[in-house]
Amino acid sequence: MNHKLMSSKAMLSGIMIAALSVMLSCASAIAAKIPDAEEQEFLVKATLMTFNDANVTGLYDVLLAKSAAPFRDQFTAEKLSAAFKDFRDKHMNIGRIVEGMEITFTVPGEINDDGVLLLRGTFPTEPRTLSFVLKFLRSEGEWKPLGIKVDNQ
Repeated sequence: MNHKLMSSKAMLSGIMIAALSVMLSCASAIAAKIPDAEEQEFLVKATLMTFNDANVTGLYDVLLAKSAAPFRDQFTAEKLSAAFKDFRDKHMNIGRIVEGMEITFTVPGEINDDGVLLLRGTFPTEPRTLSFVLKFLRSEGEWKPLGIKVDNQ
């Protein structure tokens, strides 16, 4: 086989792999549709209650187990404990707020180009507002937490 033919086949193979990769990533982004309002509320409240339980008890294994695979790959229970130490030190218990109040979504839920569902909002408490930014990824057939940011300012 001559060198030009091998080179052309290799280039064509590379182009086909790249095209297939783009098609698969587009298909997965299209396949994941934004959950309806009821499911969004469930995702937020369930995640924040699990987050709260972890902070109140100091045990992060359940939060870790309920998270998306990439989150579990990146963090350990010890790393989560260190990351949320401030919540524990201040004895922040957001359970009653999450259970008893309506969520105000600050922007509509969206799925980004990476297939990550972003949910942002607040629980309008006084004198402080509990705000959140939660990221979810389809993992093992369901939306699971990929990122958690909670602020009580």
